This record gives sequence, structure tokens and C-alpha cells, in this order.
Amino acid sequence: MSWFSNQWNRWNQSAPSAWSDVEWLDVVYGRQRYATHSNCSYQVTLPQIEGALTLGHLRQELATVFSLPIQQVLVAFQGLFLKDDRVSLHDYDLRSGSRITLLARDAYVQQAQARAQKQAQNAPQGTAAGGPSAQDAESLPSAAPTMAPVRTGAPAAPPAQDAGAGAPGAADAPSHLEQIAQVSQHCQRDLVPELELLEKTVDALPDSLPGALQSQVPEDVSDEARIPPQRIPLTQRKLSELLLRELLKLDGFPTDSEEVRNTRKATVKNIQAYLDRVDAAWGRATQAKGIVSDV
Repeated sequence: MSWFSNQWNRWNQSAPSAWSDVEWLDVVYGRQRYATHSNCSYQVTLPQIEGALTLGHLRQELATVFSLPIQQVLVAFQGLFLKDDRVSLHDYDLRSGSRITLLARDAYVQQAQARAQKQAQNAPQGTAAGGPSAQDAESLPSAAPTMAPVRTGAPAAPPAQDAGAGAPGAADAPSHLEQIAQVSQHCQRDLVPELELLEKTVDALPDSLPGALQSQVPEDVSDEARIPPQRIPLTQRKLSELLLRELLKLDGFPTDSEEVRNTRKATVKNIQAYLDRVDAAWGRATQAKGIVSDV
């Protein structure tokens, strides 16, 4: 069981008031690698921990989700960079559903320098061009995190490929196959059991009016065999998001190897089937069991 899943199970069995209530954020990634258009956003579910979530927790989670070193993670909110990892998200006025911007430090600095150079070239001779690079560099948070990492075992960012290197060939196939196998194993080991628990919980619920089950006071008991009705919407969002993350991991694999292509295709098909099961369980919960969305 992963760190994230362990934290989720602990939170799922405890009273909601014991945990931070910033559950998810709308993230616009400045380097939209997987987006089909600019300003596409992702709903990122935050880890549930005792006490207040801080900027450090947020940066660590973003580093994991988007495969960035934590030193490269820059977070902007309402036009300002958030700098102190020790400050809580509430003190930054962040709430569930708030929209933030994620930027990669090196890419941002390079873009700022390119803009400054272009302005300098276009400026009339003898006129000082207003270059954003110096100002931007001063406004950036420190590259080193100001607090210890909040969790271990986060996947490392994929190594950058040399621009002059040729297309990956047969020699790279074993490593690609291993990475695809890791995605498949993670889904089966960590996500499918939670999916089965969601299906079991939904099927066991009695028919109810919309919102009736969710309005009941949570029982102060630990029951690993079910999910409280209040947490079913968040469980559905969490599983959908984590499964989509695994699909995104498969986007960058080459298709010149038939073995890699066929293995990737089969894994994608399996993950899509898991997503269909999540949607089907959510459909049964909303249509027959009275569960309503909390967003």
C-alpha cells in the first residue's frame, strides 16, 4: 500500500474535523505537456494529514503529480508567488477548488530571459529595455525547500533526454516495458482494491433520497469494509484522478517497438476499464442510493 493510500485509509476512518479541509485545488500547469489547449487545468487531490496543510505539503504533492523535482516547483496564486513552505494554505487564502498556477523554475527563468532579450533587441537604440528577468529572479521563492520533505518514496522526475540523441530503439525496450509494468502493478496493488471497496460500499447502501445518507452524522467507528457515505464523492474523484495520472504516464512511450506498443495498449485498455467501473459505481450511487456530488 502506497503512502498516499495509507494516509487516505487513516483519514477515511476518522472524524472529518480532525483533518485539514483543503481537499483539492484547480492547478493550471505552465508547461502544458498533456493539454490540447493552453490554460487547461487539473484537479489535484491533496493528501489528508493531521493538522493544517502547508505550502510545503502542496509543493511536494505537485512535484509527485507532475514529475518535477521539488526545487523546480513554483506556485503562484492571484498573481503572486507563494514563498514560505511553513505557511498554511489557509493563511494563503487557499480553499478547496481554488485555482493556482504551477510553473517549473528553470523554464520560467528561461522564458523571462528570452522576453527580456527580445525586448532589448526591439528597443530603440539608447533606450533601456524593461527586462523582466532580473525582477522575476528576485521575486522567485528560494530554490531550496524551507521545510523537510513531508513524505518519502515520491517518484523521481524522468531524466531529460539529450536533444541530439536518436530515437529510442530496441535497446530501450526493456526499460520501457519495466515502466509500463510498474504502472500496471501500481493500479492492481493500490487502486483496484479501493475501487472494489467503492463498488462494495455502493452496492450495500440502501435506496435513499438525494443527500439523505450524506447528511447523517458520521459514526465514530473504524470500519475498513466500507466507505462512509460522506466520503463517496471524494473517493470517486480520487480514484478517477489517480487512474488518469497512470494513463498520462503512458503517453510518452515510443511506438516503434511492437512489444512496447502492444504492452502499452493492453495496459491502457485495463486502466480505461477501471475508469469505467468507477463511473459505473458513481452512477449507481447517484441514481439509486441518493449520493450527491459535494462540488
